[in-house]
Amino acid sequence: MIPLPTRYPHILPVDVPVLVRWLTRHQDEFLELDFDVRVGDGRPAPPGSTREIEKMALDLSKRRIDVVAYFKTHIAVVEITRFAGLKAIGQLMAYPTLYRQAFSPGLEVRPLLVCEQLDTDIKPVLQDNHLDFELV
Repeated sequence: MIPLPTRYPHILPVDVPVLVRWLTRHQDEFLELDFDVRVGDGRPAPPGSTREIEKMALDLSKRRIDVVAYFKTHIAVVEITRFAGLKAIGQLMAYPTLYRQAFSPGLEVRPLLVCEQLDTDIKPVLQDNHLDFELV
């Protein structure tokens, strides 16, 4: 069982209880966890920016995966939110690709939505696109 962190800097305060419930429920299943994992290319700084500003612009504009959970059989890229809508579906569809491009893992990468509540019409879209979710 890995120790759970006590702070979650990137997670919105309203989403922290959702994350903590999920982590507690699955604590003995994880091999490792990473939080706030940056993927994608980011956006360039305006022309004429200093190298420091260029680096900051790229780092800050990259996509951020809330949690990457490493299991024996696969890697889960996890979106954490109290109330899941269409934005979460876009993230679930994009993050596995961006994670594979950034890290070339040797295991299957699966998206996972962890939330307290689904917006209307979201459940059939998740199911039709074979996107896993867990209500906590």
